[in-house]
Amino acid sequence: MRRPMLLVTGLLTGLALLTGCDSTVGTQQHLGDTVRLGVNVEQSGDLASYGDSMTKGIQVAVDQANSSGGVRGRQIQLITMDNQGNSGKAVATATTLMSQQRALSVIGPVSDGLFALTLPVADHQQIPVISGSACDANRLNDENGKVYQFGFRTCLGLDQQGAAMATFAHSNLAASTAAVFRTADTGFANEFADAFTDAFTADGGTVGVQDAFPAGETDYSRFVDIMRSSPTDVVYVAAQAPEAASLIRTLREAGIDNPILASGDMNAPAANEIAGPDALNRVYFVSQFSALDTDNAVAQNFLNAYRQAYGADPDTHAAMAYDAILLAIYGIDRADELTGINVQRALATARNIDGAGGKFSIGQGHQVVKDALVVELADGAPVSVTHVAP
Repeated sequence: MRRPMLLVTGLLTGLALLTGCDSTVGTQQHLGDTVRLGVNVEQSGDLASYGDSMTKGIQVAVDQANSSGGVRGRQIQLITMDNQGNSGKAVATATTLMSQQRALSVIGPVSDGLFALTLPVADHQQIPVISGSACDANRLNDENGKVYQFGFRTCLGLDQQGAAMATFAHSNLAASTAAVFRTADTGFANEFADAFTDAFTADGGTVGVQDAFPAGETDYSRFVDIMRSSPTDVVYVAAQAPEAASLIRTLREAGIDNPILASGDMNAPAANEIAGPDALNRVYFVSQFSALDTDNAVAQNFLNAYRQAYGADPDTHAAMAYDAILLAIYGIDRADELTGINVQRALATARNIDGAGGKFSIGQGHQVVKDALVVELADGAPVSVTHVAP
């Protein structure tokens, strides 16, 4: 989940103090009757709805694992703590879960920025942290580009998603020309758009026109003129779903019916409300999980279990948190000893885990390696999903 990085005065100094309380946690064996997993989650504050989805996805995975015997003959015990969407609290929570609660791995936080702040804690304590929603391209690296050894994620990076959409445009839509529109001066939009552009041109395509609009733009009429004067096979829009929906509606009302590829979740209620179902035809977006992925038995099993437990369909945050637990279990099950260091070693070489978002592995730089799921909308509703190999 892309959120602005949250900064706190003196945070790095405080981080050094917090992580200094126990420098050998990762070498200590976990010999209790249960396997303890920490959950560092936004249960209150502005991101509580995302935290709720994450918590529910985690609970489904743990319930299923425990009903099948747990891991290494032990039941999984969750220790869930609310970071309140606060930077300092997220760091303190990570430290507490690792050094006091003796969690063998920690899932979360939801927010990209908050997860980033826990990565130095994880490396210091030598306890893995896993995110299902921290998707910034370089999120698992420090400011010098060095990979945090104890950081992992189950979601595709924004650059991976942009590149996958370029492959889809070339291979599935036979597109040779594209227009790329993005939100100006926005990190996540640039990651999407640059990755799409690089991959599309590498495949032999031509990006005929590029343009940007300010965040919160309300008048997209000039993009109609752009498309009429410089027509292309497809349009790629790198923006949050509400802004993308406004642009799509403007283009469709002007009679421009090219396939539109979007970076945001165009199945979100806000997108449907803004664009209207009539505009959301031949619109495609990358998702980490889809109920339409009927060939994926794990996805369908997760979908049914979630519905039974909560009476609603899971969203992507729930599905990727579910997969984060599957990754943690994989590492714990294959570790030589139940220590943070040994779990990390197993996670770094994880291969072919069957997840709700598809089969995945951990590759170079701890990036997840898996198919992207491109969802097609017709009249505002998902009608198909296509796997795009990395």
